[in-house]
Amino acid sequence: MKKIAEFSANLDLHMTPYVLSLCLYVFESQPDYIPANEASLLEKFVETLLKKDQDDLSSGGLADYRLREGFLSDFAGEMYAQGRMSLKVSDFMKQIEEYFGERSQSVSGPSFYNYLINSKLIDEKDNEVYLFLKCFYDYFLAKKAISDPKLLQRIQTIPEVDISPKAIKLVAGFDRECGAEALLNSLLAQLANEYDEQIDPILRNGKKMVFTKAKSRCRRIDFNSVEEEGGDVIDTEVVSRDERDDTSEIDDLMIDNLLSEDNSNYALEQSSEGFNEEDAGIHFQIVLDTAAIVLKNTDLLPKVNFKIDAFRKILSYNMAMIEVMSIQFGELLPRLPEIIEKIKNESDDEQMRELANSDEFWDKISSDLEYFSLVLMPVIRTDVFFQIINSKKLEKVFDKIDVSDLKDDYEIFAFLFILHGMSPNNSRYISQLSDFVNSVKNDHLIEILFHKICVVCLLYKDEYSKHNKESMIKIQVDLMMHIVDSNFSSHQQRSSYKDNVYKSLKKMYS
Repeated sequence: MKKIAEFSANLDLHMTPYVLSLCLYVFESQPDYIPANEASLLEKFVETLLKKDQDDLSSGGLADYRLREGFLSDFAGEMYAQGRMSLKVSDFMKQIEEYFGERSQSVSGPSFYNYLINSKLIDEKDNEVYLFLKCFYDYFLAKKAISDPKLLQRIQTIPEVDISPKAIKLVAGFDRECGAEALLNSLLAQLANEYDEQIDPILRNGKKMVFTKAKSRCRRIDFNSVEEEGGDVIDTEVVSRDERDDTSEIDDLMIDNLLSEDNSNYALEQSSEGFNEEDAGIHFQIVLDTAAIVLKNTDLLPKVNFKIDAFRKILSYNMAMIEVMSIQFGELLPRLPEIIEKIKNESDDEQMRELANSDEFWDKISSDLEYFSLVLMPVIRTDVFFQIINSKKLEKVFDKIDVSDLKDDYEIFAFLFILHGMSPNNSRYISQLSDFVNSVKNDHLIEILFHKICVVCLLYKDEYSKHNKESMIKIQVDLMMHIVDSNFSSHQQRSSYKDNVYKSLKKMYS
C-alpha cells in the first residue's frame, strides 16, 4: 500500500477502488512494476490474466500471447460493429475457428474457450459470451482501434464516441505522443464543428440575462449569531480529499469481487438504440471530458504550445457548457406553474397534492432551483472539471499560462482553482487567487467564489500552513464583506460583523 501511495501522487492515477484493486492484483505477482498511467496498469493486468510470460501455453495449443490478445481485440471489435456487448456462443466459437485458421494456427476451439473462461477474461450467460469486465471491453476495443484506422476514426466520431469514451482514453494512454495528439485534434475539431454554432447564440442571448440576476444567499448567513449561540453558521459537511478520489471514475466493481462473482448484467444492457438531437448536451460533455483526459496523456509529446492552446480551448468549452447548463436549467422555472397544476390534478399522493397547494413551498423550490442553476452548478462543475483535468503531468504546462491571456474572469476563476487544487499549500497560487478576488467586480462571480473557497478550505484545511490558511480565510472574509457591504448603517456595525465572519470561518477551518 505504501508503494501504491508513493507513485499514485506522481502518475495519472486516482486511487479509486477499481484502480487500487488493479494495483494490488498486479503487484502481488510483479512487486517491482511501476505503471505509467491507467492504460499501462490495465495492460499489465490483462497480461497477467493472459499469462503473457508462460511459453507453455503456445506449445499446449493455445497460440502465443499476441495472438490471444489479437483474438480478444477482434472479439471486442465484432461486438462494437454489431452494437452489442455479447455474442452467441456459436458465433464466438466460429470466430475462434476463423481467426486462428486465417493465421495458420492449430488451436482447439473448446480448449481455447475453456482457457479464457478459467482466466476470467470471458464469461457465458444465457448462451451469450461476453468479456468478463467492462474495462476488458474498453481495453480490447482500444487495442483493435490502434491496428484498425477505420475503427479508430469511427470510435472518436460523434455520436459514436459516447459508446466507449474509455476506449479512446486508453488509445491515448497507449500512444502518449503522436497518437494522443491526433486524437486531441480530432475531438477539438468535432467540438468546434458540431457545437460552436449551437453554443454561440445561446450565450449571446442568455448570458447577460442569466448571470446578472443571481440573488445572494450569502446575505442570509447570520454571522452575528456566532457569539450568541456558539453554533456553526455554514454547513461544514464535505467529502474528504481521499473520499473524493475513491468516488471518481468508478465504472467497474472492485476486482476481488469481479473475479469471483457473477458479473453478466453489464453485458446484457445493449446500447444500440441510436441517438437523437436531445442527446446533444450529453455528447458535448462526453467529448469535452474525453478531450481533457486525452490531453493528460500527451506527456511524451514535446509541444508545449500545442498543449497550452488545447487546454485553453477545453477550458473555454467547459465554461461555455456551464453557462448553457445554467441557462437551460433556468428555463425550467417558467414551467413550475404547469408542473404544480399537473400534481394537483393527477397525483395520487395526498402529501404531494398538499404541497402543490402551498405557495410558500413552491416559492422556495423556485428560489432554490434558480440559485442552484446560477451559483451552485458552476461550483460543482468546476470541481468535476478539476477532477478530470488534474494531473502532475500538466503542471509545467499550466505554469506557462498567463491568466491575463484567458478570455474572461470566469475562465480565470476555473483555472486558478485548478492550480490551487493541484497544490493547495502553494503560496504563489494563493497569492494569485487573492489578487484575482480583489479585482473581481462581478457580483455573480463573487457569490460563486465565496462558495467555492468555502469548499476548498474545508477540503484542504489540514494541508495549509498556518500562514496560508489565514490568507484563505482573509480572502473569504473580503468576499463576504463585498456581498453584504450595503447592509450596514455604521462603520462600527460593519466592523463588528466582519469580526464575527472572521471568527466563524476560523472556527470552521480549525
